[in-house]
Amino acid sequence: MMPKISRCFLLLIVSVFVVMQFFRPERNVEPTGAQNILPADMHASGEVQKILATSCFDCHSNHTNYPWYSNIQPVGWWLKTHITEGKEALNFSDFKNLGPIRRRSKLESVLKQIQQNKMPLPAYIKLHPESKMNNQQKKIISQWIKVVNK
Repeated sequence: MMPKISRCFLLLIVSVFVVMQFFRPERNVEPTGAQNILPADMHASGEVQKILATSCFDCHSNHTNYPWYSNIQPVGWWLKTHITEGKEALNFSDFKNLGPIRRRSKLESVLKQIQQNKMPLPAYIKLHPESKMNNQQKKIISQWIKVVNK
């Protein structure tokens, strides 16, 4: 039999977990979706858009495709924080508002992160294996960035 203090502690933990489920963070879901996030003057092909959507946009745009586990707190809060930090570093949805020098700088950073296998984050790839860029996809993104940044 479980001691009374242990039962009370377990009941408290379960109660806190249940109450947490009623406090959900705001979702990062732009009504227009993830289509055509990049401005037309960036000449992103459908292939470039698809790679970025699969590997980048969940954390670096105004539209996140949420997995089922995001509905469980505190995981949802953690994801909200992660997405907010990702968008602060780079938000593809805001590229239309950036000047050419700032865009160039952001794209150079993207290129560096991809080449060094720092993005997508390894933890994200573990949960979303489709987000990992293969060498061909990296080459496509690299060539696009080099053309855009001329």
